[in-house]
Amino acid sequence: MMPMAFVVCLVLAIAAALGVLLLKNIMHAALSLLACFLSIAALYILSQAEFLGVAQIMIYAGGILVLVIFGIMLTHKTSRPLEAGFQNVALATMGGLAFLSLLATAVWQADFGKPQLLPSDNIRQTGFAVTTTYAFAFEAGGILLLVSIVAAIYATQHKKG
Repeated sequence: MMPMAFVVCLVLAIAAALGVLLLKNIMHAALSLLACFLSIAALYILSQAEFLGVAQIMIYAGGILVLVIFGIMLTHKTSRPLEAGFQNVALATMGGLAFLSLLATAVWQADFGKPQLLPSDNIRQTGFAVTTTYAFAFEAGGILLLVSIVAAIYATQHKKG
């Protein structure tokens, strides 16, 4: 049952990522990005990395995607749907195929070894590491996000002249 659920989530993630690339309507592409983020979170949870799965939902699906949608809504002032055009398709295809070949080579040459079970207190250990060893990086990331939100609000406000 687990391998089948993993394959279903993997196919959904790939289809949603292709939707982000190929949809012309920006809002539809953002909703496809939401489906991609949620399916990746499901892949983390199925891989017994519950902390990463919950963080994926909270940070990316809950935070970053909301900022993207607000950015689209605040910068688009007409009633027509915002659409993206396809430019440099050949160059993008060549770059994507080159990246796919590098990724396939890396996976083919990797020695994954014997799978190891994670400890039962995996979430506790990760939380402890984030609040002790990696506290500075965690707080710096939070401050960076706060500054970017304030800058986005400032940039979208209209000046009264």
